[in-house]
This record gives sequence, structure tokens and C-alpha cells, in this order.
Amino acid sequence: MLSGVQELFFILYIIPKINLIMTIHHIVNLVAQHKDQHLIFFRQGSFRKCYNYHAMHFTQHIKPMKVHTRFYKNANTYVHSMGFPETALPRYIEHCQNYHKAQVAEETQDYILLATSPWHTTTPYEVWSTLKIQKHNQLEALQYQQHLLTQEIEPQHLPYEKIAKMVQQFRIEAATPLDAFNLVQKLKKLLPNE
Repeated sequence: MLSGVQELFFILYIIPKINLIMTIHHIVNLVAQHKDQHLIFFRQGSFRKCYNYHAMHFTQHIKPMKVHTRFYKNANTYVHSMGFPETALPRYIEHCQNYHKAQVAEETQDYILLATSPWHTTTPYEVWSTLKIQKHNQLEALQYQQHLLTQEIEPQHLPYEKIAKMVQQFRIEAATPLDAFNLVQKLKKLLPNE
């Protein structure tokens, strides 16, 4: 049972925070509902992000940017996103208004929804998405292979050389007890399992 102060704190502080958190499910569904003739800029801290269809439209029609692809287990889907600092948002909205007949259709604490003229793309979203996923998977496989190669190449005596180098480079006069503890943990990881 909550006391009066705890209940007031919960109502005034916790409940509004719960409502403000947009899950990836909400984001993907909202983008899918407004995939054509719209653009949504989601707030992520001090950045704005576009997802899936809108990331494609933004990078093809407004400004080429790097699109990141990530698999979300809880949504069981790949999500494409790109982002930029909050300070650039007015410039991109103005660009959309001037070149894509955009109008702010909805503005919330979490996102800004622009209604735009139809997006004309040379590549369908499904093809674009598949290419991004393939590139993402190839990159992950390559990184994993490189990781395995570095483990195979390192000779067994190398950890001792690394340990000696780490100890020599550790500046004890400027270190905190936490720094020393972290060093010991790193050194223990380098020791071969016998």
C-alpha cells in the first residue's frame, strides 16, 4: 500500500513517464500507418530519427545519410533508422515545406508528423529494405570472422606480453581504486584458462 506522498509521486512523476516511452512496436506501427505522403521525425534524446519507409524517403529525397539496420528481438523484425541533431530539425522541415508541400499534421512530445506530397521512389521499399538487411548481415558476418581470425592468430604467450604492457602503462599515481580494480579484472580475462 502506498502512502499519500508515494501515491502523489507515482501519479505526478511515474505515470507520465510511462506514457512518454514509445516502444519500437509503436514506432514501427505508426510509420506503417503513414508510410506514403508522410514523414515522421521521432524524438530520441537530443536527436530526431526517421524509421523504415521514412528513413528511405528522407535519404532519397531530402539528404543522403547513413541508414542503420538493427534486428529487434522483441518486435521480431529488422528496423532501419537514420538520425540527426534536434538543432537541424527546423531546416529539414523548411526543406520539406518548400520542396515537398509538407505541413505539420501532428506534433506531440515524441514526434512530429508531416503530411507531404506523394513520395516518388525508383526502388520499392521492400527491395530497399532487403538490400539494407543483406548489407547488415554481411557486415556482421565479416566482423565475426575477423574476431575469430584475431583469436586464432594470437599465440599463447601473447597474453603475458599484453599483461606486462598493461601493467607498465598503468599510471598508479593518477588512478583511483576503481581504476585499479578494473585493471585487475582486465588482467584476469587475459590469463589463459588452465
